[in-house]
Amino acid sequence: MAKNTRILEDILNNITLSTILDFANDTLHLGIKSTVRKADLIKEVIQEANEVDTQLHELVKFVNSAQSWGKQHIFLFRSTPQHRQKFKSKNENEIQKILNKKNIQLSLNNAIPLFIPPEDGFKIFNVKYIQNQRLAIAWAEKRTSYSRVFEEDYFNIDKSIEYRAYKGNNGRGILTLDWDLTNGQMLIGITQSTRKQSYNEGKEKALKFMSDIFSVDGWKPINIKKSITQIKNLKQVSTKKFDQVTNSGGKQSLQAKSKDHDIEADPELKSAERAIQRRYSSTYGNFFWLPNQENSLKNQVHTIINSKTNSILIYGLQTESTVRYIIGQIIRYSR
Repeated sequence: MAKNTRILEDILNNITLSTILDFANDTLHLGIKSTVRKADLIKEVIQEANEVDTQLHELVKFVNSAQSWGKQHIFLFRSTPQHRQKFKSKNENEIQKILNKKNIQLSLNNAIPLFIPPEDGFKIFNVKYIQNQRLAIAWAEKRTSYSRVFEEDYFNIDKSIEYRAYKGNNGRGILTLDWDLTNGQMLIGITQSTRKQSYNEGKEKALKFMSDIFSVDGWKPINIKKSITQIKNLKQVSTKKFDQVTNSGGKQSLQAKSKDHDIEADPELKSAERAIQRRYSSTYGNFFWLPNQENSLKNQVHTIINSKTNSILIYGLQTESTVRYIIGQIIRYSR
């Protein structure tokens, strides 16, 4: 269990204290106070998991879910009706045979737990398949972060040079491909990274996998640009920034004076928007989705829709249901 303990420590160090604390109290029922230090919280959670198998199972589910749906950079696609119809008829045995033939050493619907690849690059660790419903594939990428260890700092003999200590934490990023076989929509999500090229690398890897392994290609990107203006006008969002391009090529960017304010509440910004309202197209939207009676959101969710990259950023460690709700709304208003 020593190896798993180190992996769990590394992964949990890359998840916020409040998220771990909610899990520890709501799922493991540990009753830990909010004043706890993160290092002590992680130690107590792992100790509980080591002592009780069912708690370990819950912990593995938690870290996989938190990373698969949190801090996402998302691309949306739609498959051809022909590919979807042909694929959805396959049963689990047929999918497993394809994986075996292509030397994908994984058992269908049985993820490798606590997987962090030893080398660079995205490595596959899970394939889920429900006939006629969904295909989901997950890859992990090793990501190393560093935290200061102040008590290990020291000076040389004459104190002319100071040495500062850092501890390396081997976390992971997750690349997810989720293909809804009922409607042909596909989501490719990559955990947000300091390496901007990770997003295109992940997207291309997922598309290439579908082509090489399952002979499915011809994906059409969903034009999320259409959704920006309609979402801005929804009562359930607070708009912080909004970029527009006029028919003649001019550009306008409206931005609230702070994160605590909304564009809609500023009369001068509203006047500027109305001046070209019917002669522009939207290119960028920085939104906060607000909990209300029309949705199941528990907290505000920060989202950016960027038509230049045709991608969506969802900040924070969100639940699967939250991400699916927001993506569903974006697709709805992209039609």
